[in-house]
Amino acid sequence: MGSYAQTLDDDRNEAVDLLWELGVTDCIRSNHTDRLYNIIMAKVPAFGALPELRFEKFLKFDELGITFHKNPMPIAPNWIAVHGDHTPIKPQGGLSALEAARRHGKNVISGHTHRAGRSAFSEASGGRIGRVLHGVEVGNLMDFKQAAYTKGVANWQQAFAIIYVNKSKVQVDLINIEKDGTFIVAGKSYGRAR
Repeated sequence: MGSYAQTLDDDRNEAVDLLWELGVTDCIRSNHTDRLYNIIMAKVPAFGALPELRFEKFLKFDELGITFHKNPMPIAPNWIAVHGDHTPIKPQGGLSALEAARRHGKNVISGHTHRAGRSAFSEASGGRIGRVLHGVEVGNLMDFKQAAYTKGVANWQQAFAIIYVNKSKVQVDLINIEKDGTFIVAGKSYGRAR
């Protein structure tokens, strides 16, 4: 039904307005950003040559001043953000991001799995800690009831991350959202019960 609705221009304009209002400066490629290209290439490959159908042009990133990152995005010293669809998905939150961290050799924040979690891996020898890698999966902010394709069953958690950077030191706080929509940051409660 959604792919046949004639609302694409209205939906796109609503997304552009929201990106502007939020002051978004960067966007990472994902399986969602690839969707337009994949559909075009599968159905009408000749349209792939139209620059206005490239995702970043379609969503007016140039006009909004948004940088589109097709590769991992540096976000803090020794930390990168990736979407998370390039590594195998693990069943527990944080482990997929940790796998990405081990592959990249940097700490990783990622999405894609819809899970919230954090995991770490340390290298040590001779009683000395070497490199410590962290993988953080930021959960999701979606309305689970709208994900009909899950048939109501999914190992997903609502959450988001806050990153604090002080020179070369980085602290990532994973903020879990309660089932009622509330959450706590720095000891203060936010949100209102649904």
